[in-house]
Amino acid sequence: MLGQEKLLEKINNYTIDTLPHSILLVGQRGDPYLELCEYISNRFNLPLFDITETISDDYINEIYQSPNLGLYIVNMVNITVREQNILLKFFEEPNRFTYIILLCESASDLLPTIISRSFEFDFEKYSYYQLEPLAKEKDLTLKVCSTPGQIEIANSTDMVSLYNLCKTILDKMSRAAYFNALTISDKINFKDEYEKYDLYLFIKMLSYVMLNGSDVKSYFLLKNFNRKIWPLVNKKQQFENFITELWLLKHGN
Repeated sequence: MLGQEKLLEKINNYTIDTLPHSILLVGQRGDPYLELCEYISNRFNLPLFDITETISDDYINEIYQSPNLGLYIVNMVNITVREQNILLKFFEEPNRFTYIILLCESASDLLPTIISRSFEFDFEKYSYYQLEPLAKEKDLTLKVCSTPGQIEIANSTDMVSLYNLCKTILDKMSRAAYFNALTISDKINFKDEYEKYDLYLFIKMLSYVMLNGSDVKSYFLLKNFNRKIWPLVNKKQQFENFITELWLLKHGN
């Protein structure tokens, strides 16, 4: 697994008897979360189940009462506080047959009870030289992307056009009519239409353009937006709220 030798060594030092039953797997978007979970599953002969879409009191109780070994994973990107509370059973009363891994970008977004009862495994940062062979359009891609998964999306994206879009947005925002500014969301992928730009990659590129142009105020506005948007369901509405705030900032309001 590219660039994760220390993390693999850490996992390999465990046995099935010492492997933590509750793990927080922390990294960036595009880190090989599922690949690592499959590695753990194979390494310890644990059947792997993704229960992200099936969290309920009844189902969690069913798992908890099962005498069968299982490794359960939950992608925490859109998990609500209510669903976290349902998952607490795994953490407060560990079952010796059950192992759970929460996939997250920041442990601070989780309930304190979950954090205090879990072991944190962190992905290693990738170096330029590890990522360079993966990128097709190396210049912009390697300035914007920091994980193999991000580069995979960039490889199917016209990065120069995306850069030009972001630069045009910032250049014209201060003199664009509010209605025209809102049309920016039509170019962003909120429903997986392949011809539109991936939202996360767009935000990464916009951050790069802002910092490259020393647009610090806009950058911190975007950073705050980026932190808040991923747990939300209606990302399009939140993006339009961000565009509104950016438009007001550029117009000195």
